[in-house]
Amino acid sequence: MSTSTPTHSSLAGFAGHSVPAGESPYVRLYTEALGDLDNPFAKFLKRLHGVSGTIKVGHVLGVGSYSMTAEVEATEALQMLARDAEQPHFKDSWARALTYRYRPLEEATQTNRADGTIREVIQHAEQWVNVLYDAMCNVANVFNKPTSIELSMFKSPTLDNKAVEAACRSVLIALIHRCVVGFCGLRMGSGASGASREDKKLTCKERLFAIVNALKYDKRICKDIMTEDTKIALLVHAPVALSKLKKNQEKGNDAKRDLLAAGTAVRRQAYDSSTALANSQATIPMGLSLAPVPTDTLPAREALKLLSLGSSPAIPSPMPPASASYLPQDLSVLSSSGFAALNKEYASKKRIRVDMDDRDVEEAKRVRMKTDKDDIDATDAVFAKTKKTSSRPKVG
Repeated sequence: MSTSTPTHSSLAGFAGHSVPAGESPYVRLYTEALGDLDNPFAKFLKRLHGVSGTIKVGHVLGVGSYSMTAEVEATEALQMLARDAEQPHFKDSWARALTYRYRPLEEATQTNRADGTIREVIQHAEQWVNVLYDAMCNVANVFNKPTSIELSMFKSPTLDNKAVEAACRSVLIALIHRCVVGFCGLRMGSGASGASREDKKLTCKERLFAIVNALKYDKRICKDIMTEDTKIALLVHAPVALSKLKKNQEKGNDAKRDLLAAGTAVRRQAYDSSTALANSQATIPMGLSLAPVPTDTLPAREALKLLSLGSSPAIPSPMPPASASYLPQDLSVLSSSGFAALNKEYASKKRIRVDMDDRDVEEAKRVRMKTDKDDIDATDAVFAKTKKTSSRPKVG
């Protein structure tokens, strides 16, 4: 551990004033990457990570939009207490906790760090800021729908141009940090960093071109980096994969909207059909007369006899049609509960019809037995009378 006394930083911390700062844990990496570069951006990065040797300031936390002052020196901050089972692990060491939280989840390779385009990007930093700014403000030929909120945000005359430029500079700082140190963003839900094979092969300059392309044609990504620092770290780490992800999400959302629209149309058509069927069964069309009921049939004669005796036959009442209009309003024939209700209604009406049919059969049997007896008696009387009148005395 170094015994050098930390000096006061020239950069303000969260409190808004100069605070004691320790050495950046990435000072060696930035020293090798920056070398003898002396433009304003290189000087800023040297001050930010204490490369100058006289000023030790806060380190970037992997997201590139702000810095935190370290309270301990680099060697202590990088210990991370990986084998320490005692809890809490970071007692009275806030900087060490932040260093661990924003540690490289995927370190830059030696090939990445030896990439000569890193210095080229740093040398032309201001030109690249202008390119990024123009890409974010572009609203022509974008992948977004004309009515999207994100596109409207960048079409609005009230767009904060200073905030856009600040986001562009944050992207550039985070890009250099990704190429020198590695991916220091937060882990995604699956535990992976989300970078594709193509992303991992990009040089610093190629990565920057991919970032510009993503920002130029997808305003959702622009909105993300305007509002969330973690999205900046993800963008500079996996610009190609992120662009493809946004396109696939848009296709998935379109497919969901089409399915919902189709389902709504089917339900509406089924509802209209069931309503029309119920209305047609519940009313008799104009001009349609009922057919005359014959009275010379056996059932009609039996009914008339019962009426003359003061009783009436059991006549089943007409059954209402089983349709959606007879169901409670909270049920639909298209749902499982609606089908269950229809089945229950049908079974109940079937039992009523069976009971009524049984009563009709018994009543008909009694009527037929009485009618048969009367017919037999009448036939016997007629036969006896005929036999009596037809008998004559024999001629001797």
